[in-house]
Amino acid sequence: MDEMDNEVDESNNESDEMDASSASSDAFDITKINVNFLGEWYAVMIDWNAPYEYKQQQVIQQLSKLTGIPVVFTTGFHVHELHPRGRVIEDWHEIRRIEIKNDVLYKLRPVKNFHCPDIFTKRNMLGPCIVEDELYYLAFTIVFEPSFIYRTAISYELVPQVEVDEGECNLHMCQTACTEPFLNRIKSILDNYELNKELSMRIMPLFNDGNNWEEEAKKVYYEYNILPFFDVVCSYRFSEENLSGNSHQMDYDS
Repeated sequence: MDEMDNEVDESNNESDEMDASSASSDAFDITKINVNFLGEWYAVMIDWNAPYEYKQQQVIQQLSKLTGIPVVFTTGFHVHELHPRGRVIEDWHEIRRIEIKNDVLYKLRPVKNFHCPDIFTKRNMLGPCIVEDELYYLAFTIVFEPSFIYRTAISYELVPQVEVDEGECNLHMCQTACTEPFLNRIKSILDNYELNKELSMRIMPLFNDGNNWEEEAKKVYYEYNILPFFDVVCSYRFSEENLSGNSHQMDYDS
């Protein structure tokens, strides 16, 4: 755990450096968005001139401060591309979800010719996905990260307010999961070293086999009574597969 603790400290130091450097950046290249986390609104600043190779790191650092979960235990976040902006979404599956990776993980376990995708840029994001003073709801779930840290981690999602009906669930936002008790349970799973060690021993062989490993891993989560934190009910209930009538109930006893 010492190595991982050092990595957490290093990521926190990067956050402090980012705060200091952002203060001196050109204000005209800073975009502010508003994020609803557990019922409260917070400003998240995106400095497109921040001296970092990957601009998404400043967003991940700020989300980490909100949730209290270290950056090193974060896979990244999703943003949504809406066309045109502000229309009422009739078909939730028309929304393009773009995964933004956490560069810190790529630096932990450098792999030749395997680099963090550089897509969170002002040119790509500002307008289609990120809009000044836009309102977003912060959704989160737990995942198993098999490529770099071989353990559980958190994944975030910035859901535009236009997609959220207050008090109702849909494909992108589960009202019952985005609560403090749910987040605290995620934290307890992430902090449980012995549990993560056992999960790694069980799941990494599945990942290395490569055939439908995520579905097989759900059987392991079920054994440890943590499946609901990986497979949020609304994500399943409103999934394209389920809506099309092709879904099936997994038999965990087989």
